[in-house]
Amino acid sequence: MNKNLICLAFLAVSTLSSFAHAGDLDGMQISAALSSSSTESVSSNSDDKIITIGFGYSQPITQDGQIVLGGQIDSTIHFGSNSNQTINLGGSIQPGYYVNDNVLVYGKIGVLETTRNSIKKSGSTIGVGVKYKVSQSAYVGGEIEQVKVGDSKETKVSAKVGYLFE
Repeated sequence: MNKNLICLAFLAVSTLSSFAHAGDLDGMQISAALSSSSTESVSSNSDDKIITIGFGYSQPITQDGQIVLGGQIDSTIHFGSNSNQTINLGGSIQPGYYVNDNVLVYGKIGVLETTRNSIKKSGSTIGVGVKYKVSQSAYVGGEIEQVKVGDSKETKVSAKVGYLFE
């Protein structure tokens, strides 16, 4: 993934954040997640712990505001006995649906670049998640996603906290 493309995407998300937003979990946000993963590959299997920091933006796309479209840029660091200094940088599109005023269910599909032992590879991710607004500017949530890079498949389960910029 090109660094210029990532900078351009972040600039676009920052620009979009200046527009008004109607939903309870919409607008510019930052999140942190702690994940557990299980990796299957041709050569080995491993279990890692992962920390993810994300910057995102979402906005309603329907008149009633129940359907939203969002995007997020993530930076991920794996740690654990088998992690071998793995760092991921990626972006995803996240369409969602408000179940009620405080609960958003969403899907995600994205791309990433992973660096492990100084070797870079590209991959993809797909998953589902839920966010629950706990205060005017904070939410908690969870995600399950599958990340595929080369011949390896990683299943991640995440607990997430986030801050909504007003």
